[in-house]
Amino acid sequence: ATVTLTGYTGLGGDVIIPGAMNGLPVTCIGANAFKKCVPLLNGTTDLPIQSPPVASITANAFSNCTPLTSITIPASVTSIHDQAFLDCWGLTAVYFQGSAPGLGTNVFTGDDLAAVYYLRVPGTTGWSGNDGGSTMYGGLPIAIWKPFTCTTNADNATVTLTGYTGSGGTVTIPGTLNGLPVTRIGTNAFTSNVFFSALQITNVLIPNTVTNLGDRAFQMCSNLMGVYFQGNAPSLGANVFSGDKLATAYYLPATTNWPAVPGTFGGLPTALWLTVSGGTDGGGYSNLQQVTITANNPTPTNGLMAPLVQWTGTTQYVANVHAANTTVNLPAQPVALTAMFAVAPVITAQPASLAAISGGNATFSVTAFGPAPLAYQWFFNNSSISGAMAASQTLTGVTTNIVGSYTVVISNIYGSVTSSVAFLTVDVPPSITTQPVSQVVALGGTVSLSVAPDGTAPFVYQWLKDGRMLLGATNSALTLTSADVTNSGVYYVVVTNAYGLSISRPASVTVGTPQLLAWGNNQHSQLGDGTTVSRSNAVSVASNVVVAAAGAFHSLYLKSNGTLWAMGFNGDGELGDGTGVTRNYPESVASNVVFVAAGSWHSLYLKSDGTLWAMGQNNYGQLGDGTMTSRSNAVSVASDVVAVAAGDRHSLYLKSDGTLWAMGYNNFGQLGDGSNTSQSLAESVASNVVAIAAGADHSLYLKSDGTLWAMGW
Repeated sequence: ATVTLTGYTGLGGDVIIPGAMNGLPVTCIGANAFKKCVPLLNGTTDLPIQSPPVASITANAFSNCTPLTSITIPASVTSIHDQAFLDCWGLTAVYFQGSAPGLGTNVFTGDDLAAVYYLRVPGTTGWSGNDGGSTMYGGLPIAIWKPFTCTTNADNATVTLTGYTGSGGTVTIPGTLNGLPVTRIGTNAFTSNVFFSALQITNVLIPNTVTNLGDRAFQMCSNLMGVYFQGNAPSLGANVFSGDKLATAYYLPATTNWPAVPGTFGGLPTALWLTVSGGTDGGGYSNLQQVTITANNPTPTNGLMAPLVQWTGTTQYVANVHAANTTVNLPAQPVALTAMFAVAPVITAQPASLAAISGGNATFSVTAFGPAPLAYQWFFNNSSISGAMAASQTLTGVTTNIVGSYTVVISNIYGSVTSSVAFLTVDVPPSITTQPVSQVVALGGTVSLSVAPDGTAPFVYQWLKDGRMLLGATNSALTLTSADVTNSGVYYVVVTNAYGLSISRPASVTVGTPQLLAWGNNQHSQLGDGTTVSRSNAVSVASNVVVAAAGAFHSLYLKSNGTLWAMGFNGDGELGDGTGVTRNYPESVASNVVFVAAGSWHSLYLKSDGTLWAMGQNNYGQLGDGTMTSRSNAVSVASDVVAVAAGDRHSLYLKSDGTLWAMGYNNFGQLGDGSNTSQSLAESVASNVVAIAAGADHSLYLKSDGTLWAMGW
């Protein structure tokens, strides 16, 4: 599964030993592999730091390699065998990045100019000089390898870090060098050199003394994952982190000049190095990796303070996870901690009382703090709500049946707490429980119409006659004294409150015996006088008539007893008598009718039960029955209707909830749906409407706020 490198016959200069050969990893440099390696003219080499790493240097591997002047041995090497560096006369330095490897015999014999240098970092062992013992290793003198180089700044009080020759992994930059604070990391400070490859660095910890990073300071450290800053954001040179695509810049909460998270710093994304919930950090950051953290004082529960704090999260770095004041030893990775207390839950945000509109939704919510897991149970009027076991409770389609008090009990293993009471009120749009009643009144008598609404008071009333607002008619009752024939007509009332509106069903009022008079073109007997003779003087054709409507060549009228009468042209069935025969006398075609409208060749009427009926021409869907088939018998097309209007080939109707519906011909946009497409089924096109009117190819409607709207040609 592995191979040993046994020899080299290539060119001189820099020699890079491969990590794999023949598809297998190189784990050993064999005996005599580089013996008498005269072509190594530059005198230096690095052993590979790859995966899997080199673990041993075998016998005679570099013996008699006289041009070799220095070599860096990675921390992975644990043994160096006999005569590995025998008679390397030019060798002056052997740099070890890890612990002292085991030695064979005569490893450095003949290397009289050489010295051994080691890194004095945590985890390295075997170097006797560390404890004042022997200062020799394999017969060579040993000394501490100082990985950082620096120059004194112009102020003679600070230094710039200019280079690094240490090991890879996590690099902690010291706050001082040569007794002076490090305020700058210089240009190309961590660029690869003979001792070190920038590829080895995975994390860098930068002290708060550093205020500037020079040009290309960490360029092409392509395995760099995190840059951890103890202090405020330093100023940056050019291309400081160029090529460091894996890295993130981490900073401490109380430091300044950092971009908001998420943001970028020198092209790197930013994030917090330490996050503390339920507490605070010390904020001083005098120690690069050790920070004081303090749990917030818990709110008393049942009169008792918390007996015990519990830090949760990445607690392996916390000195004492049960202390309210402790320290966290920050690793080269982001740390998130939360302070919890061994107490029953504490509610930090109580549920608020709500007011919802009937049919809508209402959501109660609570925020609590305490050791997890927290369990929730919501109550309505002191009875538990099945399945309501979350921090929020949503009630859908609310009605007055669920008006009342709501509370939530939150519990954990230490106890429970009950929220304050929140109340739900349901605001109900008006609905009419008592409709106005049609009536016949003698001349000089009194017309009395009234309505009774249900819903949330206060209510506002507006009465209309024949689709027109009556000035001053703004009470629940409408009383007309000394009534005369001009008070005959169709009445309805609009009832509003803050949450909606409702329109009553129409009521017909007949005062005395109002006569229907007719004149004009009569070629299709549309005057209803039994002839086809046009009239320039009005003729009386009916009595006790409440309202009338005229089409192109046909006429309709409504009598006080609720019967609907029709006469004239009937080629499209617009009279609604089941035939296509023109009628020169009026004929009764429907009963219990309260309102009527006529288009050019179609007819509509509204019955006392709120149903809308249609007959006649339907070539553009103006009847609203979903077809384009003309009807000689009336068809029911809608319910809960309070008013209707007909144009040339389109129709409108108003429902009791104030919505306006339209169908039929729409070439000029007269339906008001934003298109020019005709519709054979009614579509809702407006709300809060109280009155409607239709011209030949245009439409008008009046809204409850008194505004008039128009569409079409």
